[in-house]
Amino acid sequence: MSKRKSGKIAITSENCTGCLRCALACSFFKSSEKTFNLSNSKITVVPAYDLSRFEIALGDDCDQCGICVQYCEFDVLSRISG
Repeated sequence: MSKRKSGKIAITSENCTGCLRCALACSFFKSSEKTFNLSNSKITVVPAYDLSRFEIALGDDCDQCGICVQYCEFDVLSRISG
């Protein structure tokens, strides 16, 4: 299992099911309108080459707040200590 570090958040993409809970939570809590809108999310989840895997990326404007980590139920996202 490989972890990719992105600032204060580690991403283990092989655990991702593509549920989009992380991106939806980000879009809701980080928008002033408090609406679910994936275009407002600072995290993207897209199908990888074989459609059974997903690629997760944090945008350059992500402030590393950790909302996405709180709502990920599959241990894809985790906080980095230190």
